[in-house]
Amino acid sequence: MKRLRMKHRVFLILVLIILLIGSNLSLSLLENHCSAGPIYKMMDGFYGIVGFIDAFDECERYVTSYRWWDEGRYDPDQDQLIRGKLVLMRSYLDQMVLKQTVQQPGQYYDIRALDHMFPHYQRYIEDFLAMMEAGTKTEAVSVYYQRETLVVLIHDYSSKMLNDTVQESQKDYIHMQKITRRLWLLQVLTGIASIMLSAYFAAMLYAIVQPINRLIEASEAMRKEDFSIPDVPTDVKNEELHQLMVSFNHMKHSTKRFVEMLMEHNHTLQLLRETEKKALESRRLADQAKLLSLQEQLDPHFLFNALNTIRRIAQTEGSHRTEMLILSLAKIFRHSLYDRGALSALTDEIEVTEQYFHIQQARFGDRICLDWEIAQDVDPDELLVPAFALEILVENSVKHGLGPKTQGGHIHVGIFQKDGMLFLEVKDDGLGIPADILEKVQKGERPASADGGIGLSNIYHRLQLLDPQNQLTIWSEEGEGTCVTIKMPIQHREEEKLC
Repeated sequence: MKRLRMKHRVFLILVLIILLIGSNLSLSLLENHCSAGPIYKMMDGFYGIVGFIDAFDECERYVTSYRWWDEGRYDPDQDQLIRGKLVLMRSYLDQMVLKQTVQQPGQYYDIRALDHMFPHYQRYIEDFLAMMEAGTKTEAVSVYYQRETLVVLIHDYSSKMLNDTVQESQKDYIHMQKITRRLWLLQVLTGIASIMLSAYFAAMLYAIVQPINRLIEASEAMRKEDFSIPDVPTDVKNEELHQLMVSFNHMKHSTKRFVEMLMEHNHTLQLLRETEKKALESRRLADQAKLLSLQEQLDPHFLFNALNTIRRIAQTEGSHRTEMLILSLAKIFRHSLYDRGALSALTDEIEVTEQYFHIQQARFGDRICLDWEIAQDVDPDELLVPAFALEILVENSVKHGLGPKTQGGHIHVGIFQKDGMLFLEVKDDGLGIPADILEKVQKGERPASADGGIGLSNIYHRLQLLDPQNQLTIWSEEGEGTCVTIKMPIQHREEEKLC
C-alpha cells in the first residue's frame, strides 16, 4: 500500500482531531441537557404548584381576617386583595391544566380535581364578598363556614399533587443520571483519543520543524555570503523532507559557483568601465577638437586685414558709404577673430547681427526689414549664447527666405526666457523650406543642394556639443515662411568665469 504524502497525513490528523473535539463538545452539551432537563421540568411544575398553594393560603388569610372585621364594615382594599388572589390562583391552575399529560396519571387526576373544585370555591368567596359589601355580615359568616369542606379538599389535593410532582421528577432524574454516566464515559474516551492523537501530531510536527530549523540556519548563513557551512544532514525519515534537504544542498553549491562567477564578472566589468572611461575621455577630447574645428570656419584673419586696407583706400577716395559697409564687415570679422570661446555675450551677438543686416540692406534696400523683441527680464550684457548663432539664423532668412522673393519681406527676432531656459527665435515670411530639405535639416543633416557656407547644420551640431539640453526646432512651410527657435539653459557671465 502506497504511503500517504506528508500533507495528506497532516490534513487527515487535523480532521480527526477536530472531529474528536467536536464529538466531545457535543457529548458535553448532551450531558448537560440530560442532567438539567429533568431538574428544569421538576422546578417548572414545582413552582406552578407552590405558586397556586401560596396564592390559596394568602386568599384564605385575607378572607379569615375579613370575616373577623369589626361590625362587618366593608373594606374595598381588602375586597380587591382577595379578588386579586383568586385571579392569581386561576392563572396558576390554567398553566397546570395546559401542561398536564396522561403519561403522569397522579398529577393528571389531581389537576382535574382542582380544576373542577376551584369554580365552586370562587363562587363561595364572591358570595362572601358580595354580602360583606351589602352589610349582611351574618349571611357572609354563614357562607364562610360553608366553604370549609371545599377548602380542606383543595388543600389536600394541591399538597398531594406537589408530592406526586416531586416523586415523578425524581424518577426521571434517576433515569437521566444513568444516561449521563454513559455520556460522561464516552466523553472521557473521546478526550483520551484526542490527547493521544494530538501528541502524535505534535511529535510529527517536531520531526518536521527540526530539519526546517536547520534549513533556516543554513539559509541565514547563505544570506551573509557564508558558503563554508557544512551541508544540511539528509538523514530524515520523511521522503519529502529528504528530497528538500538534497535539493537545498545542491542549490547551495550551485549558488556558490554562481557567486564566484559573478565576482569574476564584476572584476571584468570594472576593467571594462575603466576602459570605457578612457574611451569617453578620448571622445570628449575629440568632440572638443571638433567644436574648435567648427569654429575655425569663422576665423577670418586674412579677410580682416584686407578689409582694413580697403576701408582706408575708400576713406582716401571719399567713398563714405563704401567705408561704412566695409567698417560693418570688419566689425563682424573682428568679433570672430578675438572671441575664441564657444559662448559669447548676447549684446555682442545682437551687435554683430545688426552689422550684418546693415550690409545686406545696402544690397536689398527697403525690400527687407528687421525688428527686435527682447523681453524686459532679459539682460543682454549678462547672458551668454553660442557665438554667431543669431547672425547665422538671420543670414539664412535673408539668403534663402527673403532674397529670392521679389517683394522682399520681414524678419522678426524674439528673445525671452521661461522656466530657466532662454529662447532665441528668428522668424521670417519668406519662401519657406521645401519638405525634402526640411526633413534633413531638422535632423541636423546638411542637404546635398546646400552651398558651402555655415548654416543650420553648423548650429545644430554646435548646440549638441555645448550642452545635451540645447534644442533647435525648425518650422517651415513653402510660401508661408520659416521659424527657427533655439532653446538652451540660461547661462550668465559669472557662471562662465567660475567654469
